[in-house]
Amino acid sequence: MDSAQAASAVLLAVGAVFSTWLLSVLCGSKRLMREGLTRRVCGLLVVVAVSAYACFGAQVALTVVPQWFRTTAAVNEVFLAFRFSAGVCLASANLQIAFERYYVIVVGKNTPAIYTTAFIVHSVLTVLVLVISSETFNYRRPGGTWQPYVFLVASVQFMCVAFPGIIFCYFRTYRHIISATKEIASIAAGDEGMDVVSRARQIKRQVLVTCIGLTLSFCISYTPESVLFIYCIFSPRWEVPEWMDVAAFLFVALDAVVTPSLVTVLHHGLREELGSAIAGSSRILPQARTTASSK
Repeated sequence: MDSAQAASAVLLAVGAVFSTWLLSVLCGSKRLMREGLTRRVCGLLVVVAVSAYACFGAQVALTVVPQWFRTTAAVNEVFLAFRFSAGVCLASANLQIAFERYYVIVVGKNTPAIYTTAFIVHSVLTVLVLVISSETFNYRRPGGTWQPYVFLVASVQFMCVAFPGIIFCYFRTYRHIISATKEIASIAAGDEGMDVVSRARQIKRQVLVTCIGLTLSFCISYTPESVLFIYCIFSPRWEVPEWMDVAAFLFVALDAVVTPSLVTVLHHGLREELGSAIAGSSRILPQARTTASSK
């Protein structure tokens, strides 16, 4: 295993453990789990954790037993279908978070169940198409005659729904907060009024950071993988250079750490729970040492 592959494996392992820890903290808080945003963040972290664990195993297998991938179709098919299914689920989770923020901040109510259900059904159908058309001996592209194009269409149509949806929701939310900030500034007076304006601007910045952070993290991490996939579809005889393969996998591995880190920074309730958990551990540890020494 070279240094780049080792870095990917480390990032995936750290991301998997980190996401699992965040999930345990969120699921342990009944107060936070009542919020629609928290439930959607949990869905995103579940996808990140499962994807990181599975890709870590695949990275180890590609390094230790590469001949397994050269001779066994099932391994390549599972890896191909899983990678793109994980991408679909990540895009779906990001879209649901963006939609939830739009409805809560702009519309002033929870996301209608019909939209949430529609997103889930669309994601499931896309994943099923990807699984059905993943017959291959090369985990970089589907084999067969019709499978590559069905796989490509299924992937592209989902991204054409997810990315414009994310951009639209965050753009409208951001515009709404700008408008609300200007309105507050026009009627606010004195120090108390300035405090209100300051808090409104802070919310505006947080939404902007959410838009840029989560969306760019997903785009940057999966763009190299997507470009290689599309090129392999239309150039079936071309073999991906090893350094390109490793680099694309490194970008995907990086998202396993970046996404939960952004969630931690942007979710105020989660930061409070993490602070309480860390503070509780720091209090328990000295007590345990004192008890042990007294014995």
